[in-house]
Amino acid sequence: MKNRVKLIVVDPKFTNLTAKADLCRQVRPATDGASALGMLNYIIEKELCDKEFVNKFYFGFDQLKQRVKEYPLRKGSEITRVPEEDILQAATMYATLKPASLALYMGLSVNTNTMQAMRAVHLIIALTGNVDVKGGNLIFGCIHLPITGPTHPKVYPGLHEDEMAKAPTVKDRPIYYSRNALLFGHSHPSAFFDILCTGEPYKIKLLLSVTDPAMGMQSSRKTLEALKKVDFFVDIYFFISPTASVADILLFAATYLERDKAWYEFYHDFFCAAGIDIGPVGECRDEVEVFIELAKRLGVEPAISMSSVRELNDWYLTSARMTFDGLKRKRIVQVSFEHKKYEEEGYSFPAETGKIELYSKHFEKYGYDPLPCYREPPQSPYSTPDLFEKYPLILIFGKN
Repeated sequence: MKNRVKLIVVDPKFTNLTAKADLCRQVRPATDGASALGMLNYIIEKELCDKEFVNKFYFGFDQLKQRVKEYPLRKGSEITRVPEEDILQAATMYATLKPASLALYMGLSVNTNTMQAMRAVHLIIALTGNVDVKGGNLIFGCIHLPITGPTHPKVYPGLHEDEMAKAPTVKDRPIYYSRNALLFGHSHPSAFFDILCTGEPYKIKLLLSVTDPAMGMQSSRKTLEALKKVDFFVDIYFFISPTASVADILLFAATYLERDKAWYEFYHDFFCAAGIDIGPVGECRDEVEVFIELAKRLGVEPAISMSSVRELNDWYLTSARMTFDGLKRKRIVQVSFEHKKYEEEGYSFPAETGKIELYSKHFEKYGYDPLPCYREPPQSPYSTPDLFEKYPLILIFGKN
């Protein structure tokens, strides 16, 4: 801001950052999607798009144009309770002041319309040509960063497709939790604890945990009751947490100061080595070492070669053409990002069409709305007006 950069803040709360902003939009909680769709409508209507970028790298512009017509400024203002003038001003500032960067944080990712809201926000970045430009939003996943190369999927081979189909919520959320999911290859976390509670569709007799789900999952009391139903429960953690307190066996984990590990910061530009500085204290062990030893005793053949922690760390660094010992000597390696990678010959965006899909063919394949949309939260002044009359406050979490 000292260099005259403009700042727009979208947050239901008035924060320290808001106090510094050129424009503040205090939206009604969970209505960010409607706000973004209103901005998209204005940007397209006033032809503030990067037309050359749109024509060359986009799929589904005409379909998106029709969808956002459903969200004129007046409607966006009514839903979000943000004045029309503020939505207009934000859209104009972001679309015309180049380059522009847009940062998303946790507030947008914890409501019932999260995925479509985040899609709408990302499409604002795309339509204005702020993709992978200096000062804009970068495309991550550089092949010279550790474990982001072509061998990365081997780390999570998952179950056979027929076995995976039995897992909870795979039928309900196939785009997220299935054998061929883009993001995860396992069960929906909360549904997993439902299985522990009910024993349906199968009873889980043994559980090995390396986190503290009693404090991390919703409904701590229910999670603890679910853990108690497991016949044999082993927890690996730093101290006696609420989860560890109900475990049959607690194995104390080594902290980052007591273990060798290759660390990479996916959203920045470096990777580094954390080496053993003080050595494991008492009976603490690196949980990776525990898994490796368990695999040996159970006769399990890992998807990648990892007979030791050191060998696994070397594998992590394969795409960086380094060994862990080599990285330890350097301690930290900076990585320079290339901009406008999509202009390189043969580059293809990771989508069926090879372009930025404003109309998602992947969403369409799995029965989701292929275009961003807004859905009112199930409990809100409009969805449940009688409840809101009785309880007129909306609770949100988080502080900054």
